[in-house]
Amino acid sequence: MALSTSYIHREYKTDVSIGANDDSWTHLGKRLAVSAVPFLSLYKPFSFPIMVGASALRVYTCMQNNDTLQTTIAVTALAFTIFAFPVGMLITTSHDLFNETIEFGYNVYNAEYALALENLAHAVNSALYAAVLLSGCGSLQLLVASLSLQITLGICHAGKEFYKGNNIEGLAHLGMALIRGIQLSHVMTPPKPVLSLRPVTPPAPTPVPVPMPPTPEPVGYYSTILNGATYMFKVGVTLADGTSWNFSGTYKTVQPGWRVYVFFSEGNWYFKLDNGNVFKVKKGWF
Repeated sequence: MALSTSYIHREYKTDVSIGANDDSWTHLGKRLAVSAVPFLSLYKPFSFPIMVGASALRVYTCMQNNDTLQTTIAVTALAFTIFAFPVGMLITTSHDLFNETIEFGYNVYNAEYALALENLAHAVNSALYAAVLLSGCGSLQLLVASLSLQITLGICHAGKEFYKGNNIEGLAHLGMALIRGIQLSHVMTPPKPVLSLRPVTPPAPTPVPVPMPPTPEPVGYYSTILNGATYMFKVGVTLADGTSWNFSGTYKTVQPGWRVYVFFSEGNWYFKLDNGNVFKVKKGWF
């Protein structure tokens, strides 16, 4: 299974409880910190320590609530976040999905349908992000669906916080929705081809076929010895293309009327007499 965390997301509301608004500097600092953490986690060098810190805070929060099951899941997620980061993020996302599902059922039971709808949207969001992790961020459809839902949730949460007068949280949700929109546009835009400035080597020219020399087998042309003597003979040869060649040489037993076979082999001309002797044509023989 190839997990990828090139796209970071988690429900920070499970990690720490801000509490009621009391207008104190401590409460304001907590609100600013919680609003800034999602943006800081987008920076690669900060994502790992922030996720480890958030997981540790989740363990502390679950222990404060004396919830054994939640604490066990949070401790497991923290351990895997440290030693196997993608697996830890998958466990954390599954924890968020579990919590949203429980709250969804609770709100439906109490007829809080607006809150139940919000829980359902967050549950679907966590499920989509878990699917993105499992696919190794390789599924375009899952990425588009997950980012689109987060943009929708971010805009809805921003409107809700602005309505309550929580401008810090409203701006944070709106800013994150904008960033998710930018990420979505990058996912939807195909990469542009990279132009290379390196010189292109032209293809090698097609070699021109070189005419093969005549077949090395005897071509069968012959002529009669024109003049015979004890040590000298002269041969006139007429080839198939109509060209004529005269060969002359010396041989002790040349007889008038003998036929001469002329042939070409291994780049040289040869002629063969009736008695079986073969001669190589040398320069000056023409």
